[in-house]
This record gives sequence, structure tokens and C-alpha cells, in this order.
Amino acid sequence: MVAGLLLLGAAGCVAPVGDDGSWEAFRERFREGDTDAFLVEGDIVVDEAELFEYYLDTLGEDDAAVARAQGALIANDPSSVGNYDRRGGATIDYCYDDGWGRAQDGYTAPQLAMVMANVDRAARMWNGVADIHFRHRRDLDGAGCNNGLRWSGEIEFWVTHHSSTNASGAFPSAGHDFQMLKVPPGGIPTNLALHELGHILGFRHEHERGEAAPRYCDDLTSYHALTEFDPQSVMMYADCTVGSAILGTIPPSRLDGIGARRAYGNPRWWYAGAF
Repeated sequence: MVAGLLLLGAAGCVAPVGDDGSWEAFRERFREGDTDAFLVEGDIVVDEAELFEYYLDTLGEDDAAVARAQGALIANDPSSVGNYDRRGGATIDYCYDDGWGRAQDGYTAPQLAMVMANVDRAARMWNGVADIHFRHRRDLDGAGCNNGLRWSGEIEFWVTHHSSTNASGAFPSAGHDFQMLKVPPGGIPTNLALHELGHILGFRHEHERGEAAPRYCDDLTSYHALTEFDPQSVMMYADCTVGSAILGTIPPSRLDGIGARRAYGNPRWWYAGAF
């Protein structure tokens, strides 16, 4: 998500729901099953506090409310987007849960080998365009992958499977409980893994920008534009409409790379003699 990359701002564009337009009805509309996680824009996992900021956007809140929402989230300021001190290090470590390829409650998880190949490949692509350091912790794969490691700083997020037909990733500002890349039963191709890892880096959907047309909502102001609008961004939906498939760009576009470098800095391989 870069010139194509929009940094995560405060809220997305969603329509009010429920007969009375209440917060309670809105919250239940976007809840993921019986969990405390909420799914917005089709593939972005947020916690309740972040969802409330989406709700405020539907109410026509004034500039003060928008500013308050922005202040609650990371990734408004490019200088802070790449700061993972909150989670303990310069690398963005991750591991894979267990149960792949086996029957679960109501679905069968995809085979791990293909999921791992595509997610790891997408991670290397992001690593190649900026000072980003996704690192697969193979030593942590398996049943213990999600067992408190996010809280201890061992990993930044974990890759798991779920019954939904959509993949999803969480913004850096989401709580530890929500730091997952969720893979549907059909698996995850490399282009979709690039997109979801973009969310994990803090990048918004490119089609939320006013330059995207047709689009399903007004131009948002709750983001930091790193580049001009990029119709080829990995963060772009194919036709800018709700529920659309991603554009499917591989690798990250030229402007994706520029935006990622503005947020995270130049990759080390740019410098002679760097190791």
C-alpha cells in the first residue's frame, strides 16, 4: 500500500448500520464471529477502539474528533511508522501456527508448504524495497507459535488459518491479541500475501484516496500520503469497490517502493559494503 502507499490514518469509510445507527449495532456488524476482533474494509483486523474511530467517521465528526482519532494510532508520521520498539526490535519476526492441512472446526486448513512459500516470498519482496526486516522464525513454528510470544517480544505477528474466505492482516497499532495474518481455507497467493503484509506494515488501501475512481467512499483525510496516487499499488483493489479482489501486482510497484522507503528508509543493500 504506498504511492500506492497510504499510511494508516484514523479511520476507513464505512456506512452506518442498524435501525438506529447505534454504536452497538455498528460494532456487532463488523465483529469477527464471537471474538473481540473486528474486520473492516474486507481484510483489515482492528480492535474495538479502532473500530469506534470508524464509527465516528460515519457520524460526520468535526475536525477535532478526526484529530483525536489520528492521535490514537501509529503510522500518521512517516518517522514513526517503522518504529517497532513497542514490540521489541528492528526485525518484524513471525512464525506459523500448527494445524495446517488438517480438518478444523467447520473447515480444512490449507497446506502449510504453499502458504509458507508465498508469505515468505512476499516478505522478502518487502524487505528488498526498503529498510524492512520481516524474518520468519522457523524455530518458533508450530503449536507454540502464538503462545504468549507476541507479548514477550519474540514475534511481531503470527500466521494462522481461519474459516473465512478472506485473508486479513492487522495494523501495527492493533493490540497484541490481533497481531495475525489470517489465511483462508483456499490458501494465500503471493500477491495477496504482499497486500496483507502491507497492512501489517501500516499501509492503508490505496483506493481510499480521492484520486481513485470509481471508489466506494469519499476521499479520506485520515492518512499520510507518501506518494501520489498509484493505480498499480499492491494495496489497490481491482475496481475500487467494496468486496473487490486486490489488483494483484507483483512485485510492489515503483511507487510502492518509494513510499515504503519514505516510511522505513532505504534498504541496506543500497549502500556499498553494507552487510
